[in-house]
Amino acid sequence: MNTVFELNRLPSPVLTRIITYSDPATWWSIENRSVRALINSTSFRCGWVAHLAKRTNIPALVTCIEDIDTHICSVLEPVAHITGSHSWITQNFVRALGTNHPESLNIISLALLRTLLLNGKLDTASMVVQHTNVKLDVLDGQFVRKLVSQFSELWMLQWLATNGLDFSDIYNRGNCFGVSQLIDWVMSDRVELLQFLADRGLQLPVRSLIEYALGYSEPKLVEFLMFHDAENA
Repeated sequence: MNTVFELNRLPSPVLTRIITYSDPATWWSIENRSVRALINSTSFRCGWVAHLAKRTNIPALVTCIEDIDTHICSVLEPVAHITGSHSWITQNFVRALGTNHPESLNIISLALLRTLLLNGKLDTASMVVQHTNVKLDVLDGQFVRKLVSQFSELWMLQWLATNGLDFSDIYNRGNCFGVSQLIDWVMSDRVELLQFLADRGLQLPVRSLIEYALGYSEPKLVEFLMFHDAENA
């Protein structure tokens, strides 16, 4: 008896449940066209991710950056192992997961955001924000600090602003955009990043930064700091 052939004759919901609660990677390795088509479907991935997100070793409430790493490794990576990338995290997937498994989408929202932003999928990341109760200033600003440290680019700051981050509030908490982080921007001549923060009313520690700017930065950045020093005087 061909076991896989017999399983193919089962109703799709039944076969989906069997594969989800066993090991989809093993089923994928069988190289059966029907089984692979099922595993490749958005509906299956939603059910599989929801199952992975609800396991007892997955923290439902993120209390530290390490919890986000756990969500990525335990929920997102098993699917990526089969697909070879994170391209499966599409807007259709986010929409479907939010419709059918909203609790699971909320649980892994921060893991999804970091993974999507890492892959440059800004519109899909924005959809995660729109379909969940995620707060970008979570962990007292440490999540944003992690993102900005990993992606010191203007597009990241712009994405955060577009999706509702209050820069003044998170800056005043002291866990993000601190002196050490701003010094890195000064030493790498990222005047556009400093300008972005200044445009949002942040009082930059100009005198702490000028010392580094004089030794490492282009005149344009030094002029920027001198201007804001005079402006804040």
